Amino acid sequence: MLVDPLPVKSLSLVAHTAITVTSTDSFAVIDVAPGKSVRTGTLGALTGLTRPPVLTIAHSVSNENKPVKTDRCLVRFDVPLWAPSGQVCNAAAYLVVATPQGCFNDNELTVPYVPLALVQAVIGSIGVSPTAATLSDTNLLRILAGEP
Repeated sequence: MLVDPLPVKSLSLVAHTAITVTSTDSFAVIDVAPGKSVRTGTLGALTGLTRPPVLTIAHSVSNENKPVKTDRCLVRFDVPLWAPSGQVCNAAAYLVVATPQGCFNDNELTVPYVPLALVQAVIGSIGVSPTAATLSDTNLLRILAGEP
């Protein structure tokens, strides 16, 4: 079980260094349901927020690999923003890891190795310099700008 409050370390991609932690924030549980917890806290790297961000961690089972069941894990951050009309809108970033139950690859690697490799690859593809072994915002900014 995760600790409460959950420490969240925000890494600085714009620092272009090996690892720079911009802030360590705490997200306390505000709601628990079967397979799901909702936490709220602060994100020190994001200043000027008038409403606290929300962290949701949820687990479910899907049929995306029918007939094999797939375990899905969601980690999602929502940050409330204001539209010019005054409406509250959420910006969100989330990661979903989907692992088919009882499956393995050619090397017979099973959980947790494949999901771990996938998450590492996602982080590497968006948060690591394409030319050095340092954190970087370069790929993420290009992806957000619409580059395929």
